[in-house]
Amino acid sequence: MERIELKCLKCGDVIWSLYPGHMRWCSCSAIAIDQDEYMSRFIGRKEDMEVVSNDK
Repeated sequence: MERIELKCLKCGDVIWSLYPGHMRWCSCSAIAIDQDEYMSRFIGRKEDMEVVSNDK
């Protein structure tokens, strides 16, 4: 599974999902990531997040 890391541009947290069904929020709750075996879902405004890692 691909690991995607998101950075919150409001609080600076870097978040990622560890396994399918594991949803993570940043500490200020502006963004979140949820992953399953087929796709990743980003929650929040595009302006508040940045993809910082997309390792395979």
